[in-house]
Amino acid sequence: MSNMDIQHPRAGGSEIGIYEVGKRWVKLGHDVAVISSRFKGAPKYSEVNGIRIFRKGGRYTMYLKAKNVYKRHFEGRVDLIIEDITSIPFFTYVYFKGPIIVTIHQLLKEAWFYELPLPLAAFGYLIEESLLRLYKDKPIVASSESTKKSLLEAGFDRKRIYVIPPGVGELGILHQGLHKLPDAERDRLQLLYMGSMMRYKRLADLLKAMVFVLKEVPEAKLVLAGRGHPDYIWRLKRQAVELGIKGSVYFAGIVSLEEKIHLFASLDLHIGKRGFRKFSSRSRSLPNPVHRLRCPWAEGCHPRR
Repeated sequence: MSNMDIQHPRAGGSEIGIYEVGKRWVKLGHDVAVISSRFKGAPKYSEVNGIRIFRKGGRYTMYLKAKNVYKRHFEGRVDLIIEDITSIPFFTYVYFKGPIIVTIHQLLKEAWFYELPLPLAAFGYLIEESLLRLYKDKPIVASSESTKKSLLEAGFDRKRIYVIPPGVGELGILHQGLHKLPDAERDRLQLLYMGSMMRYKRLADLLKAMVFVLKEVPEAKLVLAGRGHPDYIWRLKRQAVELGIKGSVYFAGIVSLEEKIHLFASLDLHIGKRGFRKFSSRSRSLPNPVHRLRCPWAEGCHPRR
């Protein structure tokens, strides 16, 4: 169960993780299905690399409708349910009495206030830990030590939390022979942000910081790669114009595997907020310097070099 699937326009690291693990389970002979929300233009049913995807409801209503999908297509035929909790639980334990595993990448905490209107954000912020504690007796898979720490602070049993770092996937496995581009082939200092472009990632602050970078290194270039809501990306582009840095900021959008390889080979610094462990693992598989950020979301990453 996941709020979004791999084909959703706003799919990010969590959805990629579900897809990458799921398609490997399919190859091992298992039947894998995902129940997620429906987005504009999406069919109610899809199949991607053997993973069956059932879509019902919108971003928030799907939590109420997921039960109906389960009852209609899966009741009595499921061995295990995995709940991927990003903000709101599915409460599958109410109607499914078999084994349930919960995956949590991070607690939203202050991120609520970047993504929702104030009243809803305050409500989500106040009830988040209480809702998660309903799963205290379930095994929890956390993607980092910092997430484990947040769960412990929320009252979870240490013995039920398993930290499983994200894999590096094709980017690291298929291109281990890649070498960083020689300085002669790189005409300017290049900074890279790669990931979902959402308000809580605070990319507006990154653009403000770029103003100071350009004062010291006028030829520097910032590349923003990833998918995001068109309105938010438009605001970022407008901010770049207002700050006078339009010529030094490139919005790459969704990039192919080959484009990712080129970006990683030519960058000087990889920038990120949440999900730092994932992209540090990715960068570590390629010849890039990776610097450990001294902040909570970078806990559990390899030592700074």
